[in-house]
Amino acid sequence: MVEQDKHGQRIAYELVEDSPPTRRVVRIADAGLPYGGAWTVEIGRQAARGSEVRITEAGEVYNVFFRFLSRFVFGYAGSIEGYLRDLGKKFGEAVNIQG
Repeated sequence: MVEQDKHGQRIAYELVEDSPPTRRVVRIADAGLPYGGAWTVEIGRQAARGSEVRITEAGEVYNVFFRFLSRFVFGYAGSIEGYLRDLGKKFGEAVNIQG
């Protein structure tokens, strides 16, 4: 699968594991990028509260320049936290992000 961001950059992803409706693991398939990683999405039922979504990110930053930017400019968790907030907003739910 290929994802295109708002800047037009296309990134190829590989589906590593797909166990609907509770678990999916996806990793970046493009070895030429300055970063890589995998994401594990787990969805569990919560009695009376709906569902709990847990996303575990295992990322790597290969390029020292991008590592510097990640550490001091972008932050390590900005993208994943934005994704979780957007997911909560789509379903009209408050999001509790735990680090």
